[in-house]
Order: sequence, then structure tokens, then C-alpha cells
Amino acid sequence: MPVLDDIYNTFTPEPLPAGSPKSVDFREVRGGNDVSIELGRRIRRSNDFTCQLFSGHLGGGKSTELLRLAAELKQ
Repeated sequence: MPVLDDIYNTFTPEPLPAGSPKSVDFREVRGGNDVSIELGRRIRRSNDFTCQLFSGHLGGGKSTELLRLAAELKQ
């Protein structure tokens, strides 16, 4: 089904840069948790390297959240 393949490949999600006005705040539907605060706290407080599992559906905003976290950690 080449038409379905074309449609699937047309809508490949791309991560949004930190602070993008296109970003939608999903904290409420995610249980009120701010991923960047929770992961950032663990990373900042740890004396050792940490490993965090961050999963979700394709296009769910994982990379966008991680870019936001990276920007906050750099500040």
C-alpha cells in the first residue's frame, strides 16, 4: 500500500526546540508532573551518573521535553 506508506512518511514528527511557541503544555494530562523538574532534580542531586527511562508514543513530545530539560540544566 504505497499510499499509506507515503502518508505515514509525510507526517514524521520533529522535536521542537526549547521554548518553542508551538509546544503544548501537557502537564495536566500527564498527572500534573513537570518532567524537566523531576528529571532535572535527579540529575542535579546525584553524585554519580544516572540513567533514566523516558518512554512514550511516537510524536508524544519526548525529545521536545528532553531539549527543554537540557536548556534548563545549561542555565
